[in-house]
Amino acid sequence: METMTVRQSWSDDRIDGLERKVDAGFRNVDERFRRVDERFDLIDERFEQINERFKQIDKRFEQIDKRFELVDGRFAQIDMRLGRLEDSMENLRRMMLTFCVGMTGCFVTLLTSLLVIVLTQL
Repeated sequence: METMTVRQSWSDDRIDGLERKVDAGFRNVDERFRRVDERFDLIDERFEQINERFKQIDKRFEQIDKRFELVDGRFAQIDMRLGRLEDSMENLRRMMLTFCVGMTGCFVTLLTSLLVIVLTQL
């Protein structure tokens, strides 16, 4: 069997048709890229919104940090006051102990004096 070679000739009409198909294909590609660009623009807008929200959150954290610094200062004041209160309580304890020892001594002296008086009277 003989091999038949089919040869097509490229006429102006065929070249024009191919050109139209290629142009249509590039238009489709251009349209797809345009849609992709639009989507990227939307994503960029969303990232801007997210960045703005993070800036707001950062400001809130800065405010919270300032509040914690104030609270730390207040705790430092409370610690100082409690230290002074502990010192005062220790001084009061010592004073009460001294008072009790002194009163015990007075009581012993009084009882001894009374006992001496009673014994000398007998």
